[in-house]
Amino acid sequence: MNLATLTDLASRLPALSVHLPTQSQISRLFPARTHRSSAEFAAVFTLGLLVGAATALLNARKPGKELRREIGERAGKLRERARESIRANGDARQERSANV
Repeated sequence: MNLATLTDLASRLPALSVHLPTQSQISRLFPARTHRSSAEFAAVFTLGLLVGAATALLNARKPGKELRREIGERAGKLRERARESIRANGDARQERSANV
């Protein structure tokens, strides 16, 4: 394609600004959330930690066998910490609901 062909094609296209939604239209379709629950924040944060840790481990310069062993150990520790956190959050929720 040469410049003349591209210019001709571009002139035939409708203006993009006609088809793009305005900021107010976007705001109505996707209202801003001003408050996030602490549980939602903790879940997203934990997911980010897991992805970051997995990426770091997979990019480490170690032999495969050693790396798999280390991943298994860390995953076990992480599972246990997650279980403890879930138990603690469940206990705290039960306390709060009992106080209400």
